[in-house]
Amino acid sequence: MSVLGFSPTCHLDRSLALICDKCPVGYTGPRCERCAEGYFGQPSVPGGSCQPCQCNDNLDFSIPGSCDSLSGSCLICKPGTTGRYCELCADGYFGDAVDAKNCQPCRCNVNGSFSEICHARTGQCECKPNVQGRRCDECKPGMWWDPEKRLCVSCDCSPVGSVTLQCDVTGRCVCKPGFLGKQCNLGRQVHRQQEQSQRAQRVLGAPQSWGSSHSSGCPRGAHRPAAPPKTFGVQSGRGCVPCNCNSFGSKSFDCEESGQCWCQPGVMGKKCDRCAHGYFNFQEGGCTACDCSHLGNNCDSKTGRCICPPNTIGEKCSKCAPNTWGHSITTGCKACNCSTVGSLGFQCNINTGQCKCRPKFSGARCTECNRGHWNFPYCTPCDCFLPGTDGATCDAETKKCSCVDQTGQCSCKFISLVTSPLWTRKTLIFPQVNVEGVHCDRCQPGKFGLDAKNPLGCSSCYCFQATSQCSEAKGLIRTRVSEELLSHVTLKPEQTILPLVDEALQHTTTKGIVFQRPEIVANMDLVRQDLRLEPFYWKLPEQFEGKKVSIRTLKSRETEIKYIFGILSFADLSNLPFLLLFCQLMAYGGKLKYAIYFEAREETGFSTYNPQVIIQGGTPTHARIIIRHMAAPLIGQLTRHEIEMTEKEWKYYSDDPRISRTVTREDFLDVLYDIHYILIKATYGNILRQSRISEISMEVAEPGPITAATPPAHLIERCDCPPGYSGLSCETCMPGFYRLRSEPGGRTPGPTLGTCVPCQCNGHSSLCDPETSKCQVFTGDFREQGPCDHFSLQNCQHHTAGDFCERCTVGYYGIVKGLPNDCQPCACPLISSSNNFSPSCVMDGLDDYRCTACPRGYEGQYCERCAPGYTGSPSSPGGSCQECECDPHGSLPVPCDPVTGLCTCRPGATGQKCDGCERWHARESTECLSSIRKLCGDECTGLLLGDLARLEQMAMSMNLTGPLPAPYKTLYGLENVTQELKHLLSPQRAPERLIQLAEGNLNTLMTEMNELLTRATKVTADGEQTGQDAERTNTRASSLREFIKELAQDAEAVNEKAVKLNETLGTPDKAFERNLQGLQKEIDQMMTELRRKNLDSQKEVAEDELVAAEGLLKKVKKLFGESRGKNEEMEKDLQEKLADYKNKVDDARDLLREATDKIREANRLSAANQKNMTALEKKKEAIASGKRQTEDTLKEGNDILDEANRLANEINSVIDYVEDIQTKLPPMSEELRDKIDDLSREMKGRKLAEKVSQAESHAAQLNDSSAVLDGILDEAKNISFNATAAFKAYSNIKDYIDEAEKIAKEAKGLAHEATKLILGELETYGINQIRF
Repeated sequence: MSVLGFSPTCHLDRSLALICDKCPVGYTGPRCERCAEGYFGQPSVPGGSCQPCQCNDNLDFSIPGSCDSLSGSCLICKPGTTGRYCELCADGYFGDAVDAKNCQPCRCNVNGSFSEICHARTGQCECKPNVQGRRCDECKPGMWWDPEKRLCVSCDCSPVGSVTLQCDVTGRCVCKPGFLGKQCNLGRQVHRQQEQSQRAQRVLGAPQSWGSSHSSGCPRGAHRPAAPPKTFGVQSGRGCVPCNCNSFGSKSFDCEESGQCWCQPGVMGKKCDRCAHGYFNFQEGGCTACDCSHLGNNCDSKTGRCICPPNTIGEKCSKCAPNTWGHSITTGCKACNCSTVGSLGFQCNINTGQCKCRPKFSGARCTECNRGHWNFPYCTPCDCFLPGTDGATCDAETKKCSCVDQTGQCSCKFISLVTSPLWTRKTLIFPQVNVEGVHCDRCQPGKFGLDAKNPLGCSSCYCFQATSQCSEAKGLIRTRVSEELLSHVTLKPEQTILPLVDEALQHTTTKGIVFQRPEIVANMDLVRQDLRLEPFYWKLPEQFEGKKVSIRTLKSRETEIKYIFGILSFADLSNLPFLLLFCQLMAYGGKLKYAIYFEAREETGFSTYNPQVIIQGGTPTHARIIIRHMAAPLIGQLTRHEIEMTEKEWKYYSDDPRISRTVTREDFLDVLYDIHYILIKATYGNILRQSRISEISMEVAEPGPITAATPPAHLIERCDCPPGYSGLSCETCMPGFYRLRSEPGGRTPGPTLGTCVPCQCNGHSSLCDPETSKCQVFTGDFREQGPCDHFSLQNCQHHTAGDFCERCTVGYYGIVKGLPNDCQPCACPLISSSNNFSPSCVMDGLDDYRCTACPRGYEGQYCERCAPGYTGSPSSPGGSCQECECDPHGSLPVPCDPVTGLCTCRPGATGQKCDGCERWHARESTECLSSIRKLCGDECTGLLLGDLARLEQMAMSMNLTGPLPAPYKTLYGLENVTQELKHLLSPQRAPERLIQLAEGNLNTLMTEMNELLTRATKVTADGEQTGQDAERTNTRASSLREFIKELAQDAEAVNEKAVKLNETLGTPDKAFERNLQGLQKEIDQMMTELRRKNLDSQKEVAEDELVAAEGLLKKVKKLFGESRGKNEEMEKDLQEKLADYKNKVDDARDLLREATDKIREANRLSAANQKNMTALEKKKEAIASGKRQTEDTLKEGNDILDEANRLANEINSVIDYVEDIQTKLPPMSEELRDKIDDLSREMKGRKLAEKVSQAESHAAQLNDSSAVLDGILDEAKNISFNATAAFKAYSNIKDYIDEAEKIAKEAKGLAHEATKLILGELETYGINQIRF
């Protein structure tokens, strides 16, 4: 096995280095210590391994280092792909890099596109003006490619003279008869005389001259074929080809660059080889004009005979034939061509050509499916999903949307993204599509929450950039957070005062703020004593801030622990309706509600235009301030605001108000992740007196059943988090992982909140702090302390300690290597608690240790001996060191014996502790003295001691060999004592020997203790096994109970079958009776045969077997009789329990029926209440509507009064001004009359009136000419048309009009001059208000 445990075998090389033989897939190196290409991890770290790089199989393994071996970041993707996970197509490529893996080059046309970069998903290139197509390789309709300008320019076909507004690749339009020119803007009548003279001339077929050339580079009589469509002249280098113009119908052998020959009048065709409409008799010099003006110049192209236009009937060909429409005297009528499938008939509207379509069909010819259908002629409903379909393709009334007729594909929602890449200096517009599917009924990968209100249809998965895949969270409802919760997102009952702050949050105050239920009221005169700079804002309390988590009820301690570690999955939430977990992220999609009221002198002031709501929040490295503008409330009116908690309509605080940039979804979720504060504006109007706020709440999502009162919560993402991440948005790390913050400015930026990596606990803990990475477990009583209060406990296992379990805990020693037995207990000197005198020890060398806290009286490496002044045997089980306690007066100042505890006595002293005196010694003060005379020289004690001495001397001098008997009893006793003393003083009883014996006994005791420990472990294991056996027995009993139930059911079934069988047997069956008689006969024959046989020998054998069987039965009864009896008793108990269980089940059924009845009654009452509530809501809405109407009427009345006052003031001003003018007019009227007389005389002198009269008479002549022209035109319509006369009449009319315009200009000049003279005179008198 390798050192790291990844290879089953290994060997030593020549340098005796360890080499692993079989590294698994993903590992490499001599010892499998590195990750192979395409894998990442740290296999050399305990607990580490190699995982495949999450690069969507788009890594370029041909280049080493394509994947970062430590972080797993994708560094070198396959050609055409890019991104952190190679999940995107690179610039210049488009497609799906994740699923289809079909990133392909954009191939944008260099002439028709701004750049070579296309939309990453659709491949649409950014086309230049008037260019279209995915690759920008074709001009739009009505445009043609100009190779000189290298642009698509407009055809500019004349709408009068061209057949269609579309031109060919050379820019030449298709002209109607009678028109010519490249744009068909020249009338042929202008050149009628020249053409008639040329018609008589014969175009001779002169030999082609190849000496000259035109702009195409080809000689005369030849042209260069135009490049095919969609190539923009790329193939214009092809060779020249002859024009092949018809010699009869063309003016010359030359042609245009497109190959169009120059035709004679009345000739058409690219080669000028046939007569045009209104002409016949194709011959040299061209064609002859038809004389059929009354029939629109329709004649036979060969004979010239007048014929009706196509599809016309009637004497004058003035009607359309059946099933045709659009009568024209020139072109006839067009066929209706109504669809046989989609139309109700073949006749269409004679004016518009519109056929009468069946349901589900549309179009002029009913050849298309109606909106909302596809696949003509079957016209299957599109069934477009409205929330995901582009509203421009849907009917607002019918709610039906159109789709592509060939595929049924609905037009999914999209939005155009405008970007300005630096390399193009152009504005690029890319469509962003978030919805897919034939019916636009699902979100694209990486999107979620298909919603009708979302202009994109789906929202992008954020997941704090930990993953790109998510879905909409299910099982959540939207409810208003109330005071029932532990972590409120509304004001608590005790929160009756909110502080006011300035916009910069530099100053705060509660002065002048009081609570008047249900509102918080601020007296602004008192508030301004502390706050100077307006506007002021209400600051919401702490429950609206931070990363809050609320718990309503916990099912068990196990659930609480699961919550603390973040192990609760979304399934746990849906299965625990009484458990509420939410953070501010769950407020996304909800509403922030509040009511505001103010009183001021004026309704509008400078603060009116400040943001109404300000929120600051964000991740540790990315904090932002966002704001929300809303319509200001009206003065003196309670206004309720409901602000949607999505990124829509939120702006960045630092942006210019004129900028329309809104907050991105990513930034909004970052702010909700950790809210720092929420401010609601309190200052409105001008000279504010009072401001009030109430009804503050925030909607959040929580698990629960969906009802009318609790609608489902949408727009909340549930991310497919990678390993190590948890939370709906992958905002937390799973147990066993901690957050590694991304380094600012790193080469490969990671998730927003950092990467979740495995805990580094040296293999001795599976948990760590998700923020600090310390190997600790968090716990605490949330119901007593608070939702985020906690304390930490060391969670290191195997007797390790430290922030990362990097050392052994106190009382253990060893080197931490990641193995369970790294740390061994300190034996100081024994492991048992009674003989372990040091709580700690340290390593001493590689395999030894030294006890570091020996208590007083112990010494040695393992505290194995007593210190001087102490006695005992600490190495013996139960032994310890005790203080000698030698008598300070009777002993010498030396330590006592460390084993026996004997003290070294002074002369004359004796005893274990030297606390007594020897014989013939007496204590005087603190000493034992031996002088009897000195101590006992009195007349009493001295005499007694002398007598005792004489008696002793007499006993010692006594002759025991005399006639007196010797005291053998006493001697025997003395002899025995002597022998015992000898035995005690023998070498076998020496202290060293006793110590050896004690050590032997200690070793024996240690062995016995180890055996006892082994037996205890075995007994414990047996106990666990017994517990498991008990559980299995319980399980078998449960199975037996189920089996008994099934057996009872089977018995009932058998009983029923038996009843049916008895019924069947009760019916007489003759055939059965006949068979029964036959069987009876056979039985009689068999009995007769058996009686004839002798069975004595078999009887003996049977009796022997019977005896043996009876003996065996006795043994069985002896062995199993007792257990059988117990089993029968257990069976009786089980039957009683089953009967009791059945009774309880019956009771439960009764309770269930009763509960069902009550639920039905509750549902009935709830429905009635709902109806009442609906009626009340309608009445409430009606009252509110009436109130609004009344308020609007009052407002309009006030406006009318204001307007009337303003008009009255203006009228008074005008009256004053008029009266002033009236006083000035009389003296100036006479002078004005004189000036007018002078002007009149001057006008008569210049004959201005005569010239005006001449202009009027000339206009009358023009009117008469116009009437004559109308008569000529009417005559031309009925009889014939004289082009020359019409042209002359046209010329005369133009001359008349020019002359009239000249005279009118002269008259206007004279009138203007007269007006200037009059005004000049009036100004001299100060009159400038009179207008003529």
